[in-house]
Amino acid sequence: MTGRRWAFAAGALAWMGLIFFFSAQPDLPHAPQPWLDTAFKKAGHALLYGVLAYLYWGALGGNGVRGARLLAWGLAVLYAVTDEIHQSFVPGRTPAATDVVIDGVGAAVALFWRNGVCGAAKLPRKPHPLSGQDDPGEGGNGRAERAVGHRPGGTGEAIG
Repeated sequence: MTGRRWAFAAGALAWMGLIFFFSAQPDLPHAPQPWLDTAFKKAGHALLYGVLAYLYWGALGGNGVRGARLLAWGLAVLYAVTDEIHQSFVPGRTPAATDVVIDGVGAAVALFWRNGVCGAAKLPRKPHPLSGQDDPGEGGNGRAERAVGHRPGGTGEAIG
């Protein structure tokens, strides 16, 4: 496992601890209006589990591993189920299947956003002016896509 994957795994464990901490509270702060309180709490569920799914995805190897998105989503939903079971033992809290559904939707949206929207926005990298290698600050896949000394567009004419 690479250092980056370890960092994602450590982040996932820390995030799971944060979720556990919130779930162990007998009473969370309330918004002034009941509808606003519900909206904030449900959005919080989706956000917390979206981040958790993303961290799982990174720990599993991201786009480099077949099925990482589905497994990350499944792990997030599984943790949501265990979180609701945990809440059944906390005075003042009640488990709700709708929370698991909201958690699953939040996880799916986060993974789609990361892999669908962000993944589709990859642009070809520009060669670094000194080395001919890709400039790491640009989009792309990390490999030089044009030969140094040739015009962009594949005309084959030497620059000079």
